[in-house]
Amino acid sequence: MRSFAGSPAEADDAEMSGLSFHVADYLAALPNFYSSGDPDDGAAELLNFEVNGLPLPPGEYTLLLQGLTHSSLEASPDGKQWHSATAFGNGLELCRCPLTGRMISVYLKGASADELSGCTLLAYPSAGRPEEVTAVFNRYRRDTGLADAPGWINLSMLTEYACAAELFTRMHAITGDAAWLLWTDLQSRLPLSETKV
Repeated sequence: MRSFAGSPAEADDAEMSGLSFHVADYLAALPNFYSSGDPDDGAAELLNFEVNGLPLPPGEYTLLLQGLTHSSLEASPDGKQWHSATAFGNGLELCRCPLTGRMISVYLKGASADELSGCTLLAYPSAGRPEEVTAVFNRYRRDTGLADAPGWINLSMLTEYACAAELFTRMHAITGDAAWLLWTDLQSRLPLSETKV
């Protein structure tokens, strides 16, 4: 496979056949409360694979993960309806995923980021075949900034206090100086300069 550098010929090929991605370049581990709403939830790691700026036409694409045969892996385009991955060739067919706004996004659970880091993901039109994918998309690497956010260790406490502050504000219709004092109190308990959220 060749790298996708953005030339018109490669864009034409990609539109016909789909694209290949290095999973580690576009995968992020999400905080566990992302799916459950509970900051203290001990749920399994939830991952998100998302890539933007794709030179592909809108439509439904099949996502095929190569390099892993993990039987308990599940995938969901919306984070609500989950599909068990099924064996396909030397990998797993995850799900069919809509491509809109030049973006593909899929949630994954049942495997760790480390397990998936060496894998390749193919996205190809659902009417096509994986062997037709000839281009690797590598225009950028996804960076959520989570690695530089030491405040995640305090996120549970921050979330709990922020929710309580919002609820208290709504219940008592606090505005103006009183709302500012409440926000200042939140900052003093967990300085936002140390808690990047």
